Amino acid sequence: MTTFLASIGTVLTSAVEWMTTVAGAVISTPILLVPFALGLAFTGVGLFKALRH
Repeated sequence: MTTFLASIGTVLTSAVEWMTTVAGAVISTPILLVPFALGLAFTGVGLFKALRH
């Protein structure tokens, strides 16, 4: 069980580091920020529409 929990912790730590790297690249490059923001907005709209039905 300890090994399993350590593995999960390693995966989550790697995922957070990857997300931090991607977020830094998106924020530092304005040309990437616009499509990222639009994609996030459309995803939110789609989720809210799905919740309404």
